[in-house]
Amino acid sequence: MHKDQFSENDSKISFKVFYSRKKRPYTNAEGAVIQEDRYGTSQPFRFGEDGYNNRALNNLPYHRLHAAHVDLLKKECLANVHFCVAKLHALPVEALLDDFTAAKAAFPGKPLITCILEALLLSRKGLQMDPVQFMPQLLGRLEDNEV
Repeated sequence: MHKDQFSENDSKISFKVFYSRKKRPYTNAEGAVIQEDRYGTSQPFRFGEDGYNNRALNNLPYHRLHAAHVDLLKKECLANVHFCVAKLHALPVEALLDDFTAAKAAFPGKPLITCILEALLLSRKGLQMDPVQFMPQLLGRLEDNEV
């Protein structure tokens, strides 16, 4: 499926089907058909000290964005320091900037997303060299306002 064909409704439907807490039949390794709750568990962003869960880092913001869950997108991804730092360590800075750019285009009236995106754009060079500087760069560039 092409990315442009994935609509907000498709995302909501797949999210509801997967997380509806209804028992669904499936076949286990022994071939027995069992009905169980088939809901997803939260995935960590890191595995140990050096391993990163690229699937969670890439898919979580994408699915929250296309499901139009702006509050969860901010809480779990874009305004979550642990998520942003893990993504900066695991992937290039442009991957995190792409998440913020897409969120800004989808939700233009959210000042927190715009504010952090602008701070990241100003800090891009420093974050490419040292992702540990995320918090000092961000704190130095953000304004004191409630968002």
